Amino acid sequence: MNIKKLSAAVIAAAVLTVAAPMTGVQPDLLSVTASAASPDPVQTEYKTGDLFGVAMNPETGETFGEATDVMDAHQISTKEFGNGAIYECRVLDDGTIKVATDCMGNDFIHQGRKITIPSEICGYTVTEIGGISEDSHCDGGFSSITIPDTVKTINQSAFAFNFYLEEINFGANSQLKLIDMWAFQDCRSLKSVSIPASVETIATGAFGNTDEDFSSKLIGKDFTNVYSLASINFADNSKLKLIDQWAFQRQTALKSIVLPDSLEKIGGGAFINCSGLTEITIPANVNEIGSSAFSCTGSNIMNISKIEVDPDNKNYKSVDGILFSKDGKTIVRYPAAKNGSY
Repeated sequence: MNIKKLSAAVIAAAVLTVAAPMTGVQPDLLSVTASAASPDPVQTEYKTGDLFGVAMNPETGETFGEATDVMDAHQISTKEFGNGAIYECRVLDDGTIKVATDCMGNDFIHQGRKITIPSEICGYTVTEIGGISEDSHCDGGFSSITIPDTVKTINQSAFAFNFYLEEINFGANSQLKLIDMWAFQDCRSLKSVSIPASVETIATGAFGNTDEDFSSKLIGKDFTNVYSLASINFADNSKLKLIDQWAFQRQTALKSIVLPDSLEKIGGGAFINCSGLTEITIPANVNEIGSSAFSCTGSNIMNISKIEVDPDNKNYKSVDGILFSKDGKTIVRYPAAKNGSY
């Protein structure tokens, strides 16, 4: 499928020549070279699977230029904005795009800045974030990220290792369905997150922390044993069905959580090493709870003293705060912090 559009690229010079690589071979000129004054911008044609880069101010959304070679887009952004921030864009089968906020590796050049991802880039609707290439996650130090309502998927590792991220904002009309594997892994400054009603799956390790030490002169702060997520909120009309394995592992600041009524499965280790949790209630529709969903490993101590179950649940019940199978023949989980013997 071919998709035609008129580029909205704005480049200060009519033609920007990128420096030649070490081989001495002169690279191609940028694919889009129209200036703001041009009455007839270059027409660009993309097909499914094509990759292009857009240099954009991540805070204001101002577009500096566009190029089919992503590194060329970096050159534009470095020239116009000074730090190499771009969106990598891939055309999907339905004519929309998925984007990655490429921040040039581990430079942490956006410390303290806020980013608002646009719902449309160069005439294409943004429906996915991340997952364009192995290194296309954004660990550039943004403190706040706003996700547009048009996004349906946040792909694997899209914002992983953004240690400075403190807040994630979703719109009231969010269409988001999937928060994929490790999407916000080790975002150690994240304090609160409100999951949109449209989300159906929180995948493996989506908000999980590893036990790795992150102390470096490069990032300017020691993030070892920093786990800040204290609040997870779900919309009243939530469609969430799955919280997969390790989804919230090692979120030690989390004291309580109210799971949505729509939830059907809690994966193994979903809340493993969430040592701050003291009690949890299993909703009526949950029909599967994986092993070690509410456990601790190593020297960590789990403080859950009570597990409650909605009385309408057909698979589980709670007796004196202990999680049983519905028929009462199997103890599914004995709360680690419950006093006395049993």
